Amino acid sequence: MARFAGRWQYEARFRTAPDQAPEISRDQADYEMILGGPYMRSRYSGTNRGQPFESLGLEGYDNARQEYVSVWFNNMSTGVVVARGQLQDDGRTIVYRGSRTDPQTGRAIRFRSVWTSVDASAGPLKASKRSTGVNSGR
Repeated sequence: MARFAGRWQYEARFRTAPDQAPEISRDQADYEMILGGPYMRSRYSGTNRGQPFESLGLEGYDNARQEYVSVWFNNMSTGVVVARGQLQDDGRTIVYRGSRTDPQTGRAIRFRSVWTSVDASAGPLKASKRSTGVNSGR
């Protein structure tokens, strides 16, 4: 994870419905290793549907469970997003699975998020997220 440390520009594409064209935002992400190295703090800032967007994430590797763990918060919701992931055989891809609560219905929305390092020795990364539910969010 340390290879992602630094400030990155990113482009996010997301759909609120399968039949809609994706919305695109070009934003900034800051990654910092914390607590002596086993965890990474992520801060994103930009826009989401024309509104200011900020999020804070914590990622790390759980040695006891032998899996990656990701926890996210953002300024557009009071919900907490939790996901657990596995490093894939290519050594560059982590596939996370998790759930978040739909603020309109209160139902859990499961998602799958794929993080792939474009270069095995450094960032940036390419990520995609697919939700099962009414709205896919960010």
